[in-house]
Amino acid sequence: MQKLHAFWAKCQGLDGSLQGRTAEETLERSGWIRSVGGSSPYLGIMARTGLSRAQIDQELAEIRIHELPSARGCTYVLPASNFATGLANAQGNGDAADLTTAIRYLGVTREEIERLQDNVLQALQGKTLTPTEIKKELGDAVRSLGEDGKKRGMTTTLGLAFTPLQVTGKIRRIPVNGRLDQQKYAYTAWENGPTLPSQAQAQADLARKFFTWAGPASLKHFRWFANLTVPACDLAIADLNLQPFLDTDLLALPEHIEEFEKFTRPDEPKISFVGSLDNISHLRGKFQAILNPEDAEHPVFTHSGLKPSGFVGEILSNAIIDRGTLNGVWDFDPEAGKLLYKTFQIETPEVKRAAEELEQIILSDHGDIRTFSLDSPASRKPRLDSLR
Repeated sequence: MQKLHAFWAKCQGLDGSLQGRTAEETLERSGWIRSVGGSSPYLGIMARTGLSRAQIDQELAEIRIHELPSARGCTYVLPASNFATGLANAQGNGDAADLTTAIRYLGVTREEIERLQDNVLQALQGKTLTPTEIKKELGDAVRSLGEDGKKRGMTTTLGLAFTPLQVTGKIRRIPVNGRLDQQKYAYTAWENGPTLPSQAQAQADLARKFFTWAGPASLKHFRWFANLTVPACDLAIADLNLQPFLDTDLLALPEHIEEFEKFTRPDEPKISFVGSLDNISHLRGKFQAILNPEDAEHPVFTHSGLKPSGFVGEILSNAIIDRGTLNGVWDFDPEAGKLLYKTFQIETPEVKRAAEELEQIILSDHGDIRTFSLDSPASRKPRLDSLR
């Protein structure tokens, strides 16, 4: 199991092989990073490359990386070479469902939203505007969806116009302060935006990328990540020649089978402090995949409070990884200016050194580390107390 964990870390670039590379190159190699208005994109790229927040933000400003709707319609940070594949895989997920709901229950018509999309595109030509500024410019073309709309998470018709324009690459959403760890945005028309492939082509491209990023993985993992039906999944992987991996339900690319046979787990620790949504576990859906069985009783914080690590699918704290294995959890206390952590095994000098280095980077470059957009020092207090 530990050899497989370390091989996954190698596939993910957590073995030191991406040190000094750009954020764009890192996302191409290790995969799109789930954002949710938190710090996971920064942590994931930093752990692999050593880049500063300013360097990552510069690539964002240059559109070498971008936060876009992609797999399952969820937002991920993607490299420029993957923009078209990501957007094509977003289509038919949340955008279609929201419009169908609004038509069925909120008195919206498809024609109304199509007209509004045209108005939004015209308003954004040569401009970057916040939603408030767009509403002001469009006037009565944007209408309230009332209390029924609020209950369904749709306050006005504007959001229904934004999403289809984003997933077709006609407009793009820009963080107002140039940072990935917040959720205040402006919008602009996407001049020379990506030309999207067919959905079948995009799903096949995503399948190859997924099994390259993840290493040995199950079809269940890929189907969850891509939100595909069984027939669509079978079509997407048809040309990959995936091979059974050892005596498991995992499948692997032929080149990974050969690499694994020659691979030796490093003797020396390789510590990475990553976010709760890092691809070392996120591509497999659950943290148990990278957990040693003997560590299954260690408590970790979840949406339901403290639970044994072997019995949860998702944790709220960030992760300490050693050669691909989950070896502890950590969080940041901005009021005290301290990184708090707890290891599952005896603390090593390598863990202590990595924690001290990251604490200084957070204090100088970030100010705080949030798991998701609504994560605050107050909501984080129970997690911090559990680490103390």
